[in-house]
Amino acid sequence: MALPPRRQLHFGLQLTPVVKWLLIVLVGIWVLTSILVRTVKLGAADTAFNELALTPPAVMHGHVWQLLSYAWLHDIADLAHILFNGFALVLLGPELERRWGRRAFIKFYLLTGLFAGVFSVLAGLVAAPLYNVSIVGASGAIFGLVAAWSMLFPQRELLLLFVIPVRVKWLVWIAIAGDFVVLALNGQTDTAIQCHIGGALTGWFLITGNWHPRVFVPRLRLLFRRRTPPARRTYLNSSATSLTPATRSAKPA
Repeated sequence: MALPPRRQLHFGLQLTPVVKWLLIVLVGIWVLTSILVRTVKLGAADTAFNELALTPPAVMHGHVWQLLSYAWLHDIADLAHILFNGFALVLLGPELERRWGRRAFIKFYLLTGLFAGVFSVLAGLVAAPLYNVSIVGASGAIFGLVAAWSMLFPQRELLLLFVIPVRVKWLVWIAIAGDFVVLALNGQTDTAIQCHIGGALTGWFLITGNWHPRVFVPRLRLLFRRRTPPARRTYLNSSATSLTPATRSAKPA
Protein backbone atom coordinates (compact mmCIF):
# COMPACT_ATOMS: atom_id res chain seq x y z
CA MET A 1 0.00 0.00 0.00
CA ALA A 2 1.47 3.33 -1.05
CA LEU A 3 2.03 6.06 1.50
CA PRO A 4 0.10 9.34 1.14
CA PRO A 5 2.14 11.62 -1.15
CA ARG A 6 2.54 14.38 1.42
CA ARG A 7 4.03 11.97 3.94
CA GLN A 8 6.27 9.91 1.71
CA LEU A 9 10.01 10.26 2.13
CA HIS A 10 11.66 11.88 -0.86
CA PHE A 11 15.42 11.59 -0.84
CA GLY A 12 17.45 14.19 -2.67
CA LEU A 13 19.17 11.90 -5.18
CA GLN A 14 20.51 14.80 -7.19
CA LEU A 15 24.06 15.19 -5.90
CA THR A 16 24.98 18.51 -4.33
CA PRO A 17 28.58 19.83 -4.62
CA VAL A 18 29.91 18.83 -1.18
CA VAL A 19 28.21 15.42 -1.23
CA LYS A 20 29.60 14.77 -4.71
CA TRP A 21 33.17 15.59 -3.66
CA LEU A 22 32.88 13.62 -0.43
CA LEU A 23 31.72 10.61 -2.44
CA ILE A 24 34.56 11.02 -4.96
CA VAL A 25 37.16 11.29 -2.17
CA LEU A 26 35.81 8.31 -0.20
CA VAL A 27 35.61 6.03 -3.24
CA GLY A 28 38.93 7.31 -4.57
CA ILE A 29 40.75 6.58 -1.31
CA TRP A 30 39.19 3.11 -1.19
CA VAL A 31 40.31 2.33 -4.75
CA LEU A 32 43.79 3.77 -4.13
CA THR A 33 44.15 1.78 -0.91
CA SER A 34 43.08 -1.41 -2.68
CA ILE A 35 45.66 -0.85 -5.42
CA LEU A 36 48.48 -0.04 -3.00
CA VAL A 37 47.83 -3.12 -0.88
CA ARG A 38 48.13 -5.27 -4.01
CA THR A 39 51.15 -3.54 -5.54
CA VAL A 40 53.23 -2.33 -2.62
CA LYS A 41 54.94 -4.61 -0.14
CA LEU A 42 52.25 -5.94 2.17
CA GLY A 43 54.07 -4.93 5.34
CA ALA A 44 54.48 -1.31 4.23
CA ALA A 45 50.85 -1.03 3.11
CA ASP A 46 49.58 -2.50 6.38
CA THR A 47 51.76 -0.13 8.39
CA ALA A 48 50.43 2.91 6.53
CA PHE A 49 46.84 1.71 6.87
CA ASN A 50 47.24 1.05 10.59
CA GLU A 51 48.75 4.50 11.11
CA LEU A 52 45.59 6.07 9.70
CA ALA A 53 43.01 3.72 11.22
CA LEU A 54 41.63 4.65 14.64
CA THR A 55 43.01 2.64 17.53
CA PRO A 56 42.51 3.95 21.10
CA PRO A 57 46.01 2.98 22.36
CA ALA A 58 47.62 4.83 19.44
CA VAL A 59 45.51 7.94 20.04
CA MET A 60 46.42 7.88 23.72
CA HIS A 61 50.08 7.80 22.68
CA GLY A 62 49.78 10.93 20.56
CA HIS A 63 48.48 9.70 17.18
CA VAL A 64 45.63 12.18 17.36
CA TRP A 65 45.34 12.47 13.55
CA GLN A 66 43.60 9.10 13.65
CA LEU A 67 40.51 10.84 15.08
CA LEU A 68 39.95 12.26 11.57
CA SER A 69 41.89 10.00 9.21
CA TYR A 70 39.96 6.82 10.10
CA ALA A 71 36.75 8.28 8.64
CA TRP A 72 38.27 8.41 5.14
CA LEU A 73 39.31 4.77 5.05
CA HIS A 74 37.16 1.68 4.42
CA ASP A 75 37.75 -2.02 4.65
CA ILE A 76 39.23 -3.06 1.31
CA ALA A 77 38.13 -6.67 1.90
CA ASP A 78 34.48 -5.67 2.34
CA LEU A 79 32.92 -3.97 -0.68
CA ALA A 80 29.64 -3.58 1.20
CA HIS A 81 31.36 -1.25 3.67
CA ILE A 82 32.10 1.51 1.16
CA LEU A 83 28.90 0.83 -0.78
CA PHE A 84 26.66 1.23 2.27
CA ASN A 85 28.32 4.42 3.50
CA GLY A 86 28.42 5.92 0.01
CA PHE A 87 24.77 5.04 -0.62
CA ALA A 88 23.70 6.53 2.74
CA LEU A 89 25.67 9.71 2.00
CA VAL A 90 23.93 10.08 -1.37
CA LEU A 91 20.49 9.50 0.19
CA LEU A 92 20.83 11.69 3.26
CA GLY A 93 23.39 14.34 2.39
CA PRO A 94 21.93 16.42 -0.47
CA GLU A 95 18.81 17.66 1.32
CA LEU A 96 20.81 18.62 4.41
CA GLU A 97 23.37 20.45 2.29
CA ARG A 98 20.62 22.37 0.49
CA ARG A 99 19.01 23.20 3.83
CA TRP A 100 22.16 24.32 5.64
CA GLY A 101 24.50 25.42 2.88
CA ARG A 102 27.86 23.95 1.88
CA ARG A 103 29.97 25.30 4.73
CA ALA A 104 27.59 24.28 7.51
CA PHE A 105 27.09 20.83 5.99
CA ILE A 106 30.79 20.01 5.69
CA LYS A 107 31.36 21.32 9.22
CA PHE A 108 28.59 19.06 10.53
CA TYR A 109 29.96 16.06 8.60
CA LEU A 110 33.53 16.56 9.85
CA LEU A 111 32.51 17.21 13.46
CA THR A 112 30.31 14.12 13.67
CA GLY A 113 33.13 12.01 12.27
CA LEU A 114 35.65 13.58 14.65
CA PHE A 115 33.62 13.18 17.83
CA ALA A 116 32.47 9.70 16.84
CA GLY A 117 36.18 8.90 16.96
CA VAL A 118 36.59 10.64 20.31
CA PHE A 119 33.62 8.70 21.70
CA SER A 120 35.16 5.45 20.42
CA VAL A 121 38.40 6.18 22.28
CA LEU A 122 36.48 6.99 25.47
CA ALA A 123 34.46 3.78 25.07
CA GLY A 124 37.73 1.87 24.76
CA LEU A 125 39.01 3.40 27.99
CA VAL A 126 35.83 2.36 29.81
CA ALA A 127 35.29 -1.06 28.21
CA ALA A 128 38.50 -3.09 27.90
CA PRO A 129 37.33 -5.26 24.94
CA LEU A 130 36.95 -2.09 22.84
CA TYR A 131 40.37 -0.67 23.66
CA ASN A 132 42.45 -2.52 21.07
CA VAL A 133 39.81 -2.43 18.33
CA SER A 134 40.91 -0.80 15.08
CA ILE A 135 38.21 1.31 13.40
CA VAL A 136 37.85 2.61 9.84
CA GLY A 137 34.92 4.02 7.90
CA ALA A 138 32.65 7.05 7.57
CA SER A 139 29.87 5.40 9.58
CA GLY A 140 30.24 7.82 12.49
CA ALA A 141 29.53 10.79 10.22
CA ILE A 142 26.78 8.85 8.44
CA PHE A 143 25.04 8.18 11.76
CA GLY A 144 25.30 11.90 12.44
CA LEU A 145 23.35 12.47 9.22
CA VAL A 146 20.82 9.82 10.26
CA ALA A 147 20.34 11.61 13.59
CA ALA A 148 19.90 14.93 11.77
CA TRP A 149 17.19 13.45 9.54
CA SER A 150 15.46 11.91 12.56
CA MET A 151 15.22 15.31 14.25
CA LEU A 152 14.65 17.63 11.30
CA PHE A 153 12.12 15.50 9.38
CA PRO A 154 10.49 13.42 12.15
CA GLN A 155 7.05 13.11 10.57
CA ARG A 156 8.22 11.91 7.17
CA GLU A 157 7.89 8.23 6.46
CA LEU A 158 9.95 5.63 4.67
CA LEU A 159 9.38 2.01 3.77
CA LEU A 160 11.69 -0.07 5.94
CA LEU A 161 12.94 -3.01 3.87
CA PHE A 162 10.70 -1.51 1.12
CA VAL A 163 7.65 -2.87 3.01
CA ILE A 164 7.11 -1.45 6.51
CA PRO A 165 6.16 2.25 6.79
CA VAL A 166 8.24 3.91 9.53
CA ARG A 167 8.44 7.53 10.62
CA VAL A 168 11.89 9.04 10.17
CA LYS A 169 12.08 10.05 13.85
CA TRP A 170 12.64 6.37 14.66
CA LEU A 171 15.32 5.89 12.01
CA VAL A 172 18.36 6.48 14.22
CA TRP A 173 16.98 4.19 16.95
CA ILE A 174 16.25 1.45 14.43
CA ALA A 175 19.77 1.73 13.01
CA ILE A 176 21.44 1.48 16.43
CA ALA A 177 19.09 -1.30 17.52
CA GLY A 178 20.02 -3.19 14.36
CA ASP A 179 23.68 -3.09 15.44
CA PHE A 180 22.83 -4.63 18.80
CA VAL A 181 20.58 -7.26 17.22
CA VAL A 182 23.45 -8.42 15.02
CA LEU A 183 25.72 -8.48 18.07
CA ALA A 184 23.18 -10.48 20.08
CA LEU A 185 22.57 -13.01 17.30
CA ASN A 186 26.21 -13.59 16.39
CA GLY A 187 27.81 -13.07 19.79
CA GLN A 188 30.29 -10.74 18.10
CA THR A 189 30.34 -8.15 15.34
CA ASP A 190 32.84 -6.42 13.09
CA THR A 191 30.76 -3.24 13.33
CA ALA A 192 32.08 -0.44 15.56
CA ILE A 193 28.82 0.18 17.41
CA GLN A 194 30.52 2.68 19.71
CA CYS A 195 31.44 4.79 16.68
CA HIS A 196 27.85 4.75 15.42
CA ILE A 197 26.52 5.83 18.80
CA GLY A 198 29.16 8.57 19.04
CA GLY A 199 28.22 9.94 15.63
CA ALA A 200 24.50 9.92 16.44
CA LEU A 201 25.08 11.64 19.80
CA THR A 202 27.26 14.30 18.19
CA GLY A 203 24.57 14.92 15.59
CA TRP A 204 22.01 15.31 18.37
CA PHE A 205 24.21 17.79 20.26
CA LEU A 206 24.84 19.86 17.15
CA ILE A 207 21.22 19.92 15.96
CA THR A 208 19.77 20.77 19.38
CA GLY A 209 22.52 23.21 20.34
CA ASN A 210 23.07 21.32 23.58
CA TRP A 211 26.82 21.30 22.97
CA HIS A 212 26.90 24.92 24.21
CA PRO A 213 26.61 25.49 27.99
CA ARG A 214 24.45 28.58 27.44
CA VAL A 215 21.86 26.35 25.80
CA PHE A 216 22.31 23.11 27.72
CA VAL A 217 22.47 24.47 31.30
CA PRO A 218 19.17 26.46 31.16
CA ARG A 219 17.44 23.46 29.59
CA LEU A 220 18.83 21.19 32.30
CA ARG A 221 17.66 23.59 35.00
CA LEU A 222 14.21 23.76 33.44
CA LEU A 223 14.04 19.97 33.31
CA PHE A 224 15.15 19.74 36.94
CA ARG A 225 12.53 22.29 38.03
CA ARG A 226 9.78 20.39 36.25
CA ARG A 227 10.74 17.17 38.02
CA THR A 228 11.26 18.73 41.46
CA PRO A 229 8.38 18.16 43.97
CA PRO A 230 6.57 21.39 44.99
CA ALA A 231 8.04 21.48 48.52
CA ARG A 232 11.57 21.03 47.26
CA ARG A 233 10.97 23.62 44.53
CA THR A 234 9.80 26.19 47.13
CA TYR A 235 12.98 25.66 49.11
CA LEU A 236 15.11 26.15 46.03
CA ASN A 237 13.28 29.35 45.15
CA SER A 238 13.67 30.77 48.68
CA SER A 239 17.34 29.86 48.70
CA ALA A 240 17.87 31.60 45.40
CA THR A 241 16.14 34.72 46.73
CA SER A 242 18.29 34.86 49.85
CA LEU A 243 21.44 34.64 47.77
CA THR A 244 20.44 37.40 45.37
CA PRO A 245 21.86 40.41 47.36
CA ALA A 246 25.21 38.71 47.85
CA THR A 247 25.34 37.86 44.16
CA ARG A 248 24.66 41.44 43.16
CA SER A 249 27.35 42.82 45.47
CA ALA A 250 29.99 40.45 44.18
CA LYS A 251 32.62 41.84 41.83
CA PRO A 252 34.32 39.98 39.06
CA ALA A 253 37.76 38.68 40.02
